[in-house]
Amino acid sequence: MSVATEGKVNLGPYPQYPKSVKPGIPKLPVSKFGWKKVAIGELFDVVTRPVDMRDEEMYRLVTVKRSRGGVAEREILQGKKIAVKSQFFVEEGDFLISKRQIVHGACSFVPKELDGSIVSNEYAILNCRDIILPEFLSFLTHTPYFQQTCFHSSIGVHVEKMIFKLDDWFKWPIYIPSLEEQQKIATFLNLVDEKLKRLRAKRELITRYKRGLIQKIFSQEIRFKQDDDSHFSDWELKELKDIADRVKTKNSDNLISRVLTNSATKGVVDQQDYFDKDIANTNNLAGYYVVEEGDYVYNPRISVHAPVGPINKNKVGNGLMSPLYTIFRFKSDNTNFHEQFFKTSLWHRYMCSIANYGARHDRMNISITDFMSMPIPYPSAAEQDKIVCFLSAIDKKIDSTAQQINSLDAFKKGLLQKIFL
Repeated sequence: MSVATEGKVNLGPYPQYPKSVKPGIPKLPVSKFGWKKVAIGELFDVVTRPVDMRDEEMYRLVTVKRSRGGVAEREILQGKKIAVKSQFFVEEGDFLISKRQIVHGACSFVPKELDGSIVSNEYAILNCRDIILPEFLSFLTHTPYFQQTCFHSSIGVHVEKMIFKLDDWFKWPIYIPSLEEQQKIATFLNLVDEKLKRLRAKRELITRYKRGLIQKIFSQEIRFKQDDDSHFSDWELKELKDIADRVKTKNSDNLISRVLTNSATKGVVDQQDYFDKDIANTNNLAGYYVVEEGDYVYNPRISVHAPVGPINKNKVGNGLMSPLYTIFRFKSDNTNFHEQFFKTSLWHRYMCSIANYGARHDRMNISITDFMSMPIPYPSAAEQDKIVCFLSAIDKKIDSTAQQINSLDAFKKGLLQKIFL
């Protein structure tokens, strides 16, 4: 059970908070002029709409995503195939809380398209009373205080097995402004959200555009020309071992302790930044490979269903990598060209064609010899420069949009802090 003691919380053998919750006991924000103090339970009516389950009737079951990710369809089943018969209808506008996932921020409003869906008694269905606007509550759920009250109203010895106690949560106090001020706050924050939505759509559009171009460039559907409008020479196919060396330097003196890992989505990152805790035995890193900035890293056991990757360039500095990884270093200086190549699906197709499958058929094993024999399309150095320059210009647009998103997101978080603290 989660027990508050001298400002700390004991979570049994798992003393960590989920990433969605700022550690600490909920501290009621300072009252602002005109804001009223109420118990959270005064904001809601609990709704129950029991389902008279019929065997042959079809029902849409929904769930709530973590980190306030919204309500989503889980599956559509006949009544006879639904194991838990205690189900309840939800309607558009209901505020839905997953009792098992609220510690991870699983709460949201039911959208119009999921009206009439059903949930089990593992969910709390709430309606806002006339003292709080749903659009204001939507932003309130992003505040540390709201998230902490949900966490400290849950019991259990493991963060993944905690159960939300609605009655306990209803007792926590909270300050809310008038309906008029709620509307003004929500309207302004919605404008920020709309701009964030447009920026994210722009980033995705540019990313898809580049993804299509890069495939055509490396499959040579698109060719560049020299400055005098003449054609470059034909591309060659070279094996990876001819243009790159495998890195096999071990941390024999055990002098380096910074461990890196290779993420399919984030690239090469510091292990401490990627995992909640160290997974390497930092007392015995003698068998780890020394990886330098600019080296490429590959995990030889990847899923055949995975997207392209993970072959990633180390951009975070020198460190160590697990001996499970294959590390290689290009002999030429223009490694940006190769980095772009590894963003295509061409090398992945080659891997699938030579893979040896183990007991698990969704996994494939590639020998070091086969890996280093990978064919790499190789244009002239001048055409490589043209390709890198062209694709780098698109990357800059993607990065610029990402920076705008990060800046606006930080601005929004700052606003939430000022408004609700």
